[in-house]
Formats: sequence, C-alpha cells, structure tokens
Amino acid sequence: GIQAAISFYRRALQQRKLSRALRADLHHQLAWLRLVGADAVGAERHARAMLRLARGGGVAAEAAAAATLSHVTVVRGRPVPRRLLKRAMSLNDTISRERPWAWSETSPTMLEGVALLWAGELEEARAPLEEMHRTATE
Repeated sequence: GIQAAISFYRRALQQRKLSRALRADLHHQLAWLRLVGADAVGAERHARAMLRLARGGGVAAEAAAAATLSHVTVVRGRPVPRRLLKRAMSLNDTISRERPWAWSETSPTMLEGVALLWAGELEEARAPLEEMHRTATE
C-alpha cells in the first residue's frame, strides 16, 4: 500500500551518492504518495525538496517540480502560486512532445488546469484542461 511505498522511497533517499536528479525524482514520488495518502503537509515538504533539487537539473524535472508544488499549494487551501505556475508552464513549453511523466495526469499542463479549477478560477482552467483533452483524444 501507500505506507509501504513511502517507506521504500524514504529508505532510497538515505542511500549515499545519489544524484540530485534521482533525489528529486524520489521526492516527486513521495510528494504524490503523501498527497494520495491525505498528507498534504508531507506532500508540500517533498514538493519543495523536489523543486530545490530539480533547479538546474533539466527543464522537464524543473517544470514537473514547479507544477507539483503549485498543485500541492492549492490542495493545502492556499491561493494559486501564480509565479511558480507560470514558471512551470514556461518550462513546459520548451519541452519536446516527448514527455517524461508517466501519466498525463501529472503533467504540468494538467496540474495547472486542476490547480486553477480547484481554486475556483474556472475560465483560466479551461485552456489547459482543453489542451489535455485534445492530447488524450489524439
């Protein structure tokens, strides 16, 4: 279950000589596991660590980190972090059509749409959600 996966990734983080990219990815996994497990505070802690580690480690990783932290921020009931979300989308626009995320549900575009939707900003959420719909139905 979720707790077993969290334990697995936490043990992995304790390993020595992990690259920044691998550490960022482990925090990414932990952020999502914490969020799914109803621990938004823990999710935010891992999303912040992911963003810190992803800086300078590649456009895709930094875009995913900024989008994930934006999403977690809104889940915690805070206002949409506009600058961070804009950074995520700017980075996302520079990535080729080959996306590094396993599921479209965790792409920066989808997270932008969901964050705006959950914040009640329906008109702004429309464009990214429609883009994801087009991508999903192609």
